[in-house]
Amino acid sequence: FGSSHLTQAFWPREFSHFSLSDPAQALDRANLRFLDVAMMMRLACHSVLLLLLLLLVAHAPATELTEPCTHCNLQEEVGSHVNMLQQSAHAHVRRSGAVLAPGQKETSDIVVSWNFVAVYDGPIDDYTGLNVPHIVDFMKDYPEVRDVTLWVGINTSVPEALAQLVKVQRLPPRLDGVIGKVHALRHSGDEQTTHAVFVDGDSWTCRSGMESLMRSLRQPVDVIWAEAEAPCGGSRKNCSTAISPLIADNVTRLAEYSKFPERNSGTIVAVRRSPATDEWLDSIEPLYRRQLESGIIVVNKYGWAPNQPAFRESFFLRRGMLTELVVDDDLACRGRHFGEELSEASSCPCSLGCGWVHFRAKELFLQCAT
Repeated sequence: FGSSHLTQAFWPREFSHFSLSDPAQALDRANLRFLDVAMMMRLACHSVLLLLLLLLVAHAPATELTEPCTHCNLQEEVGSHVNMLQQSAHAHVRRSGAVLAPGQKETSDIVVSWNFVAVYDGPIDDYTGLNVPHIVDFMKDYPEVRDVTLWVGINTSVPEALAQLVKVQRLPPRLDGVIGKVHALRHSGDEQTTHAVFVDGDSWTCRSGMESLMRSLRQPVDVIWAEAEAPCGGSRKNCSTAISPLIADNVTRLAEYSKFPERNSGTIVAVRRSPATDEWLDSIEPLYRRQLESGIIVVNKYGWAPNQPAFRESFFLRRGMLTELVVDDDLACRGRHFGEELSEASSCPCSLGCGWVHFRAKELFLQCAT
């Protein structure tokens, strides 16, 4: 731009009547031309500074969230990407410290290994016997599920007809049906497996649950599961008890842990294969043994000790490395989470929007299965 254009743009119109025949006015005009040059230099400096700022922002390293975040709103963190996740999975994501990068894409190819565990001195239970063929039947519509494995105890017998449908594996003798699910999640499938899924024998998977699960498995999430009915029911309702010194000996961390509820390890658990999740799964059984020895968990009247506290504590310790998707209660239908409509249902709740029918709804499970 010429100096006259700058003068017209930045100075009042009353300066335009100056005449060069008047020395005073000529001096003023000279001063104005000097100001024009100064203004141009100032604009050029601002442009250079703005360009440098843009370059710094473009090349700045991504900042990771290092402080744990138990109840963050994921939609605020990654926008529409997670909004799509919530709509497709009917679930919300509770972030545990690791931030998903905006623009991170779905995984197009997944290979799922589906698992059941039944440990008895004798035949498997009726619920598992009905549930296994149900998932096998789903495989023709969901090719992502490549195999179904039934993990059983040393003394557990499996009907021949059922054994022909699935892969039958024996658990190590030290494992019962409660902690054996960790072994199943860790060791099922093969080198092509991207995700391991586990459901209890009495957790019926509805088609809506299968649909949302298959979509959710394509998201960059490490663990998919539901919350337990009671925040710390497995720890005898004591949310401030931990065996790990990293939690127990740190007042701030223990206070945070007391607000970190248990997850349900039977309605639906899906784990994405990775070194981080492998290490997490490997840590659960030893932690479970230590909790049992310390009295944090106790053997109940049915002869087993709950595993939710071990899942809870081990995941809390890795909340900065692992991400989780917590399935909403209206999809994971079980126990006290049943609303009045479901409690009075006379038919399978799958028709009412449930994704899984579990636990105290065993009568409804049978209606779904028969």
